[in-house]
Amino acid sequence: MRIKIAVLLGFVLLTSAGYSQSVSEVWYGIGLSHKLSDLEIYADHQIRYGMTTNQLEKEFTVIGMEFDVNKYLDIGGEYRFGDNRRGSGDIVKFDRLSYFLKSKIEVARFEFKPRIQWQRQKTTPKKKEKITDKVRFKGQVNYDIRQWKLDPFFAAEFFTADEGEGYAKEKVRYTLGTSYKILKGLSISLGYRYETSYDIEEVDVNVIQAVLNYKF
Repeated sequence: MRIKIAVLLGFVLLTSAGYSQSVSEVWYGIGLSHKLSDLEIYADHQIRYGMTTNQLEKEFTVIGMEFDVNKYLDIGGEYRFGDNRRGSGDIVKFDRLSYFLKSKIEVARFEFKPRIQWQRQKTTPKKKEKITDKVRFKGQVNYDIRQWKLDPFFAAEFFTADEGEGYAKEKVRYTLGTSYKILKGLSISLGYRYETSYDIEEVDVNVIQAVLNYKF
């Protein structure tokens, strides 16, 4: 019971922190996935709406696949394309190709999920193509609480970016969330996310996220 209360209090405190000095967004989406032996194919569509700006900040579709190499290692890749309005408010088309390696290690009631990802994104602001490469390092911890359907997870992700002058640290993203199984194959993921940038000209972002997932 103490663990459940601590998780709920932590979620409330995090979701209420920092709003006065940063922008707020709501991210929501729907995803589909299908497992074929050791290969999983998935697709999702997401919308990111700015509560501070009162406008649609970003909308995109993701298509990807993930292969189980063994019990501890997965490899995969995905393609993302859509529109971005964040910053200028003008619609900027973008597409992104990424590859990743990730693992899963279980210790007692904890599950550790490290991941490293490389990605290349192309945007076309003012009809001029811009290419940005990124390397992302993510660590996630899940905790299985006995007799509770809302098991929590916490993740931290460090971003580096290269726009043609070499890789430099870009931002850090923290996420606290949970998932709930609604029906067989159907679940919803809920969470709070906080992004802080190393660029003093960029504002921090508070995010409430909800994604509906269906596995078949």
